[in-house]
Amino acid sequence: MLFIIKKKIKINIFPNPTSLLWQIKSPKLIELCEVYDLLGKKIISEKHYSKEINIDGSDLPSGVYILSLIHI
Repeated sequence: MLFIIKKKIKINIFPNPTSLLWQIKSPKLIELCEVYDLLGKKIISEKHYSKEINIDGSDLPSGVYILSLIHI
């Protein structure tokens, strides 16, 4: 697994764990949010232009997921 972090920023993601909705708060504008399963398959890809976003996970089976955020 490869992580590339250009700049550290504090991001709040809650509730964790959840079966319905993730709320994500960032000090910077979020441009793109992607969710992957542990096999690397992209499950969700959503464009946003906000510091606070909601991701609907109600259709996802129980499991562990990887979140990728692209900031402006």
